[in-house]
Amino acid sequence: MTIGVIDTGVDLNNAIIGQADIDGIVLFKNEDGSIVRKDGFSQDERGHGTPIISTILSHSLLAKLFVVKVTSFNGSISEDLLEAAIAYLMQHTDAVIINISMGIRTEQVSETLLEICQQAYEQGVTIVAAAHSMINQPCYPAHSPYVLGVGEANTTEKEHFYYLENAPTNLFTKGDFKHLAFPNQQFDDCKGTSFATANLTGLIAAAYLNKAWHNPQTLKAWLISHAVNHKATRAATDNLDALLRQCKQLAQDDSATISKQYFNEQYGFPSIPVLFTQAFQDWQTTYPCTLPHLAHLLPHQEPVGSCDDAVKGIALTLKNYLQQDTAGLLYYKTNQPLSHILGEGFQTPAIFNCWYKNTASGKPSKNLSWMYVGTQGTYTGLHTDIWNTDAWNYLFSGRKLWLVYPKIYNEYIRKNIDRFRAGNLPDFMHHMLAEDCKPLVCIQEPGQMMYIPGHYHHAVINLDLTISVTENFINEINYDYVRSHFRSGANKKNMIAIESMIKEGFSNLENTSK
Repeated sequence: MTIGVIDTGVDLNNAIIGQADIDGIVLFKNEDGSIVRKDGFSQDERGHGTPIISTILSHSLLAKLFVVKVTSFNGSISEDLLEAAIAYLMQHTDAVIINISMGIRTEQVSETLLEICQQAYEQGVTIVAAAHSMINQPCYPAHSPYVLGVGEANTTEKEHFYYLENAPTNLFTKGDFKHLAFPNQQFDDCKGTSFATANLTGLIAAAYLNKAWHNPQTLKAWLISHAVNHKATRAATDNLDALLRQCKQLAQDDSATISKQYFNEQYGFPSIPVLFTQAFQDWQTTYPCTLPHLAHLLPHQEPVGSCDDAVKGIALTLKNYLQQDTAGLLYYKTNQPLSHILGEGFQTPAIFNCWYKNTASGKPSKNLSWMYVGTQGTYTGLHTDIWNTDAWNYLFSGRKLWLVYPKIYNEYIRKNIDRFRAGNLPDFMHHMLAEDCKPLVCIQEPGQMMYIPGHYHHAVINLDLTISVTENFINEINYDYVRSHFRSGANKKNMIAIESMIKEGFSNLENTSK
């Protein structure tokens, strides 16, 4: 197979590069706008094309590479240069994949560039192009619907990638590499969407050589079956029966009402996680929390979260989030006050009263409440909550699978955290089922409230499209854990503020009990 590479050239004298079968040309744009062919593709003055090709070759040395070095009288890369390079590769080579680790940031892309990308797709040629580092910025040809646009993922595994079928940037993979080939027999570290693009090209080239796909249509099926996020969606359901069968059920409380004293004595002071199945069912009718209502209420873009923090920098409105196939990777969240989401009449349940939010000395600089919308298969990996605070989570729609590790396992988990934080859900589920210390599990249904003490490691998987609200809190049941968290740090100002908040919290508590 042949991989076309449109870049700044390549230094063939590097020991790694020199092992490969590489040919090429130069396309040069003159000051008058004319584009001419020149010799000298094997020179890489800018030092970009050489490490790009080094990244591609790290997956396979068997592919033939044809390099189109693009340059101009002023050093800039323009749309017509990219158009000419793509056209040359289509007309004069048998390239199956074209790697373009560069792009034009523009709102008004030329029709010619879009048309030639479509022609390549229709002729069975896959173009892989770099998205802008600020993922929401329009960048071409990456954002053409006929191109695989690539962004950088937060992963250490170069074989891992995440696939979003209908998003402007389709794929996210590792873009941080050590010891790549550079001109003049040099080696250096590189990072960015350019190198993520080259990594993706190497991955799909190796798959092509293994006869895993043969055209853009079969490549799409291969991407879906091998993407980490699509595997995660399958893992959440495929392992569900085994989880429920092999793990103990988390405590459930079917009381119709829950008093502060009852909660503190039964669950708060003993730090016992529990699912309240009945006491908060009236929220379903009291608070309007449907997707159409929320989409209208939240018209502005918010930075979306991603499972394992794999992808950063994407901002979407809730409406746009719901229109995209997020494929078990992205979840929508907003940190706006719950009174804005649920209405001015909303009040946090008394059993979860928060000193940080409700004392004069607290004066929170950080809002500890969120609303989440997550598609099936999205998840939050194993973690404990911010500052060792406790949390409640109310579910309006869908189902959530909770995996909660008893605190007796905390030290073991901390010492072996990599085994529990495997980087993607299928690995996590595999490791979890194989471990001797298994979690408590439960499936949270609509209308149910979950309570999680702050020092319990837990993970949450959305089994359906879910809408939930959550809030972290500090009060008499957990203040000492929170204080221990801040005492372990070096910020004396924070420590003084926490001590003042605790003192005021107990003073208010005594006044209330009189």
